[in-house]
Amino acid sequence: GSQDDVQLMTNLLKQYKIEIVISAVGGEAILDQLPLIDAIKAAG
Repeated sequence: GSQDDVQLMTNLLKQYKIEIVISAVGGEAILDQLPLIDAIKAAG
């Protein structure tokens, strides 16, 4: 899915000028946030 596509998420963050991201997931899914974190870093 798109949650694993860092480039897609980076492009969306930039395209829609998203400055704040709030992610709330359960303990078992905590590592699923890593691609999102990478995209946030890449988007600046």
